[in-house]
Amino acid sequence: MHLSGRQAAGQEAGQHALLARAQARSYRIEGWRHRDTSSRSAAALLPTGETWRDPARIACVQTHLLARAQVLGRPPDEAFDFFADAHNLEAITPPWLDFRIATVDPIEMAFGTLIEYRLRLHRVPIRWLTRIEAWEPGRRFVDVQLRGPYRFWHHTHTFEPHGDGTLMRDTVRYGLPLDLAHPLVRRDLRRIFDYRATSVSKVMAE
Repeated sequence: MHLSGRQAAGQEAGQHALLARAQARSYRIEGWRHRDTSSRSAAALLPTGETWRDPARIACVQTHLLARAQVLGRPPDEAFDFFADAHNLEAITPPWLDFRIATVDPIEMAFGTLIEYRLRLHRVPIRWLTRIEAWEPGRRFVDVQLRGPYRFWHHTHTFEPHGDGTLMRDTVRYGLPLDLAHPLVRRDLRRIFDYRATSVSKVMAE
């Protein structure tokens, strides 16, 4: 999508403002303890070739892994294009989350793009700000949380050729403010990704 000079300047100013607010409230991280390994650095928890770009330092956080794989009936370029439209996320998110994108249109997806969401989880209103940390059209993209309900959220989406369709993988690494809540959070995430898988399959079959 082509933006005029004024639109581009406005979008850039808005993204800088969001980033400033997020960094003002940033969590501190030194290194994370993986759920089934000894203490290690942040970079060691990321997939090969990925780096953590947030300048904030991060305190030790127990991390968890959610991995999903799904075969879609469209080629990788088409599957990727569906997710390249941020508003499609509303269509594949469970209605009980009351999920809405708060970022003003147009949203031009690329490395560094900031997207703000609003939702309700167990009736609690939540504002979530993410940044696109990797963007490789047709292949993969990564989003990380800058502000939201998690201490740490790093979500890698990959798209690989699979016959006449696509093998899509989701790999989410996350940490919580209170790890005792993990059983509840894990259950919620499974429900959300189950709903998402069913919704994406229906869209890709149309």
